[in-house]
Amino acid sequence: MLTSQKKGKNIINLKSNDELINVHFLDNNYLALVSKNEKLLVFDTSSLPTLNKGAGVQLMKIKDKDCIIDTSLFDLKEGLSWMKATKTKNLRDVQFWKGKRAQVGKKIPKGFNKNLKFNS
Repeated sequence: MLTSQKKGKNIINLKSNDELINVHFLDNNYLALVSKNEKLLVFDTSSLPTLNKGAGVQLMKIKDKDCIIDTSLFDLKEGLSWMKATKTKNLRDVQFWKGKRAQVGKKIPKGFNKNLKFNS
């Protein structure tokens, strides 16, 4: 984005106690989200609406004390990957965790790392 203003442009407005986790280019078909309560949700990025203005879009339904830890854009053919110790784990069959946007998600797969982070 280019602007002629010295002060720049505000692209993202965050409410109090909110943090920006990741910014992704939509170059892959599926988005994976993992929450602090060890829930994983995978959904198609075509379900994300384009907004001109507004409060945003709910990606995952979470409870009050829960939060989204990490996000990852990936291609179904390549699978979802994360680091476990020094090894890279790859989950190709994500059918169990696939759902619609704004759902709760399901328990993370066995062998998922303790810090709940994907490979970037």
